[in-house]
Amino acid sequence: MSERYSRSLQPTATALGHALGLSQDSTKIFAEEVVRGSSAAPLAQLAAILAPKLRLAAGLDSWQIISPGSGRRSAVMIFILSHDA
Repeated sequence: MSERYSRSLQPTATALGHALGLSQDSTKIFAEEVVRGSSAAPLAQLAAILAPKLRLAAGLDSWQIISPGSGRRSAVMIFILSHDA
């Protein structure tokens, strides 16, 4: 949530900073600092803490998508079989 908010603010901050003659260093971090000062940052932290507990309470697996995107991916799946004696 906070990354999406930051990405949506940054282009405007960059354009405005350029128009005002501000250094690139200060405009690069503008959106991130706005997000840190908003309710998005603590809400994201709270969601990160609650998500595993909610998944457990709902009886869901611990698997979740952590990074949508494109590119080549690979995975290893390990199966553990139990044998009754």
